[in-house]
Amino acid sequence: MASFADQKGAETLSQKLKKKGYEAYVAAGEVPEKGTRYRVRIGHYPSRAEAQKAAEGIQEAEKLSFLITTDSGK
Repeated sequence: MASFADQKGAETLSQKLKKKGYEAYVAAGEVPEKGTRYRVRIGHYPSRAEAQKAAEGIQEAEKLSFLITTDSGK
């Protein structure tokens, strides 16, 4: 749902989304030439179609853009 250079910003958004009932969490990752980025993610979905449907609902409700990704570690 969002990407931050600082962990505090990501944690703040994640907590706000959790309070609204979303399954939000922060995942850190290295970005070439940018260093560590802290990404706020929501949920784990069994299919891309289900993720798309959920993301569209979140976008409408929260006015946040989204990018659907796969989590190769799961």
